[in-house]
Parts: sequence; C-alpha cells; structure tokens
Amino acid sequence: MKWLFLAYLIVNPLAYKIGVDLRSFQEWFYQLSSMIIIFAGLFINNKPIKLSLMNIVLSVFGLWMWCLYLMYNQGLHIFLNFFYGFCVYLTVIRTLNKKDIEFVLRGIIGVGIFTAFYLLLQMNGFDMRGATVLNSPNGAIPQCSIFALEAHMGMYLTIALLAVLSFSWSWFLLLIPMVFSKSSAVMLAGCVCPLIYLWFKKRIFVWMLLIPLVLGGIGYVVFYDNPMGMQKSRLDMWVKAIHDIHRHPIGYGLDDFRSGENSHSIHYFKRTFDNTTLRVIKRGDVWYAERGVSRDIASQLKAEGRNVFDFWDHPHNEYLWLWYETGYLGLIIFILLVYFVFIRFFTSKRSKETVSLFCMLIAFGIFSLTHFPLHVARIGHLLPVILGLFFISTEAE
Repeated sequence: MKWLFLAYLIVNPLAYKIGVDLRSFQEWFYQLSSMIIIFAGLFINNKPIKLSLMNIVLSVFGLWMWCLYLMYNQGLHIFLNFFYGFCVYLTVIRTLNKKDIEFVLRGIIGVGIFTAFYLLLQMNGFDMRGATVLNSPNGAIPQCSIFALEAHMGMYLTIALLAVLSFSWSWFLLLIPMVFSKSSAVMLAGCVCPLIYLWFKKRIFVWMLLIPLVLGGIGYVVFYDNPMGMQKSRLDMWVKAIHDIHRHPIGYGLDDFRSGENSHSIHYFKRTFDNTTLRVIKRGDVWYAERGVSRDIASQLKAEGRNVFDFWDHPHNEYLWLWYETGYLGLIIFILLVYFVFIRFFTSKRSKETVSLFCMLIAFGIFSLTHFPLHVARIGHLLPVILGLFFISTEAE
C-alpha cells in the first residue's frame, strides 16, 4: 500500500493537461486518485482504528459541512473534497504503520527535489509545459516550477524541507528556492518550523540559528513582500468579512465567499459598493476592471481617488474562510481539532518523525494565515496523508 501512496503523492502535484485550467484539473485528479486509494484500502489487510477524540471531532466537522450543504444547496465540491480527504486519512491509518512513515516522507522529499530542479530549468528558459499553465495574457510563465503559483511552490518546498529535517542537515538547501515564493507566510513557516523541530531534537542549534533566521525573515517581509502592496488590501478585506460574520453566526454556507454575487453571496464587499463604484482586481502592477472598462481607465480612476475596490474572490485566510462559511460552530470544532492534535503531540515520545510531522501541520497553519492551501489540490492533498501519519506516529505513544 505504501507504493500506492507514493504514486498518490507524485501524480497529484504533477497532474497537468494542455489547454485545461490547472486548478480544476488537479482538483478532479485529486478526487480520482483519492477514490483509487480508498477502494484499494478496502481490499488490503488493515488494522482497526482506535477510538480517538480527534477522529470524533473530524467526523462532527464533516457532519456540520453536510448540514450546511443541505441548508444552502451549494458547495458540494467543497464537501466532497473534505470527504475524500477524510477517507484518505482513515485509509492511511488503517493500511500503513510506523515503518512506512519514513518511506512516505522520502516520497515528499523526492517531489520537493524535482520541484527545485525544475525551477532551475525554468530559470534558464526551459519549461516543457508552456504558457498554458496559467493562460497568461502576455505568455509569461512565473518562476514557480510545476505549481503555477510561486506561493504554492514555496508551500510544498517548506513541507519537503521539514521532511528532510528528520533525515539530514541538508534542509538549508531548500530555503534557497523558497525565496522565490513571494510569500511572507511561506518564509515564516520556513524559518519557524525548523526552529520548532530543533527545539525538541537539537535545542542547542536553536540559539545558533534564531537570530539569522529571524533577521532574514523580517528583511524578506520589509524589503521584498511589503512593497508588493498586497498586505494592506488583505487587511481591509478581512475587516469587511469579519463584520459580516457577526451578522450571520451560523455561517453563510460552503463556497459562499466566492460563489458569485447573489442574494446571499460575497457579503463582504456589498457595503463597499454604490452606483459609482468600479470593482477591479490588481494583478502585479496591472488593474483589471469589470463591465469591459479598460485597465487604463481603472488605473486612472484609482489615481483620482474614486471608490475603486480591489476585489478578492478568496479571503486568503483559511481561518477566516472557515469562520465565514461554517460559522461559530465550525470555528469551535476546528479549535477542538487543533487542541487534540497538540494533546497527542505533547503526550507522545516525540520521535524525530513525530516532531517532523507535527511541524508540517504547524506549517499548514502558518500558510493558512495569508493563503488557502486546503482549497488547492496541489497542496491540500498532502494534509490527509500527513495527518494520518501523525496519528500513526503518536498512536502507540
């Protein structure tokens, strides 16, 4: 079964078809490969799953998502993605054992090494997939290896870095391509999570690395990420979203944040609009406008101080997204889940594999501060596998 999981880890980030939207295709491939894993697990000798409060909380969260779907009749693909992920998680627990953890982690490392190698080729003008990856209007391909977005590449490399930590000190090498992620959350995870690992395994090195990693992270945010100007617009959008969350504590339903402007969708920007408002989205230094208005006019209106709103169809914050769509109950269930993950870790023997897997979960938590890794298959497919391995690693401890 471990070989099937290795294939699962390889094909999901690499899934690609010319002329097809990458995100949609990889989500479809994630569901297909998950079904194969789940069905294969039914025919392989497996062990019973011990009763665990963590698994009970996960099941309750799934039931609440199902209730939200029935109430609002939207977001079925979100619920299915969670359902497939939960079943993959259970399949990991039933079919793998502690001896398989190292094998699976090496598979993640292998994809990370390939990602870095492909990035090197890309930087030298070679990309065999072509510009159709992003359907970019000017044909430009960002330097993001196989992941279509720099931030997603950085997330995967961070997870690979943490997997390397349990085997070798060469993890520093993966910090180099992470610089190209253009994401402060990725760099924060890449600096903080190795320190957490070292705190539990080689504490003396924490004090040696603390100052250079902290200074490097601060310098990255101040001189590289902050000038891009995205942080301010995100904060403005988060404030609007939180205002609307309090108006509807039960939640607005799955996929409501980006499902389109209707009677109960995308509430966060409704109060920002009036008859003279122009909704735009900024990508890089270019403004794109609605209703066929040229980007030059949009930029001019912005410069004149018109009520031009920088539209975000994602909150770029998994916690806010979960809170907005599943309400206070969903947030409480999530907090309980995090609590039981920490309880399992601190009551374990904290082997190097356990600490490495725990740091990967922390990394996902940091990514989620400014991104949505659980809503993108090329990154999200890792979480049920990592969580399942973490459960196995702490099960007997």
